[in-house]
Amino acid sequence: MHPADGWSIASRTYARAMQLGGLDVLLRDWQRPNAVGLDEELFNELLPALTGEHPLSMLTTEQQLRGVDLHVFSCALLSSDKLGVLDAMMTNKEPQAFYCVFERRYIEPALVEKMNQLSGVWVQCRMNELVLREAGVHNVALIPYPFFDDDPHLELDKPAREPKHFYNIGRFEPRKTPDNIIRAFLRAFAPGESKLTLKTSPIQHIAEYPSPWRIVDYELGQPDVYRNGWTGSNVWEDVCIVEGRLSREEMLGVHADGDIYVSASRGEGLELGAWAAKLAGRRLICTASGGPEDFLDPEVDICIPATGLIPADPSYPWGEGATYIDYDLDDLVEAMQTARGQHACGTRTWPGWERHRAAHVGRSLANWTRSIAGSRAA
Repeated sequence: MHPADGWSIASRTYARAMQLGGLDVLLRDWQRPNAVGLDEELFNELLPALTGEHPLSMLTTEQQLRGVDLHVFSCALLSSDKLGVLDAMMTNKEPQAFYCVFERRYIEPALVEKMNQLSGVWVQCRMNELVLREAGVHNVALIPYPFFDDDPHLELDKPAREPKHFYNIGRFEPRKTPDNIIRAFLRAFAPGESKLTLKTSPIQHIAEYPSPWRIVDYELGQPDVYRNGWTGSNVWEDVCIVEGRLSREEMLGVHADGDIYVSASRGEGLELGAWAAKLAGRRLICTASGGPEDFLDPEVDICIPATGLIPADPSYPWGEGATYIDYDLDDLVEAMQTARGQHACGTRTWPGWERHRAAHVGRSLANWTRSIAGSRAA
């Protein structure tokens, strides 16, 4: 239930959609099963779902968890030897399903075998569905990530100004390559031409990763960056690093101040920063990393193609053979220059966007849940 953790944010959002679809939902934080109370912002976020015909229950007990029609568990999709929770799930008599989000392009056969013993596996992007099906997982359901009509990002005015402010929101880690955003920006523009804001996550990566300040200092010593006129005395006038947890209102302000959202990731199951930016009507620049490809507008947004697959950074406990995409840094530089030179405004829609409406997603979740429970009962 961490307020800043993307996984927790997505789980709460899906729980609200389930409740909207007419399901009685018991939502439990398995990492802190005995925790009591909610962060004030989380309480306000979930308040609409805590009342009504099918109220969402946030504090469940072991007794409440017995006798439910379907258990849906969610956690990081680690390697087979590190995901013993799947073995534990199989010992329960009730139907067991797994809500699964991941960033790699290869799944171990041993993990596939475990997943095939569950009643169902639900993913939220087409890349995840494709990877699992190609690996041999046969019980996969694709249920898109939902947006609600009361999402405050939908109320932000789309920028009508000259597009010069690039931004990104996310954790500093190898998979997301925020260092490449800095590298591309310093090569694409000269001082005073554009601005870059990086909002970093308060949740640190599991392994040490260079700080944005260290990356900038290193890049200032590169010849092509120096030729653009960047120095230690002017770079921080156009590059801004925002650390720590911000309130929901402050996060809305990050989107309101930005013109073009940039995701340079090697692998994504969604990319919540890009998702929020899309709802806010900002133009997107994204790599072909998976998740964002499901909500890009091909007429406005820019997708940087993958050049192949490379081994995943060893700091990720994903098992032998894990890979994610590679791409050309020059393509990212060119995309930023193209977006800077065009006055194209972002869009809040994309092909198939209606399937992401919370009411539609809620019905899909309800049908999926009942089909699994019904097949087990039969």
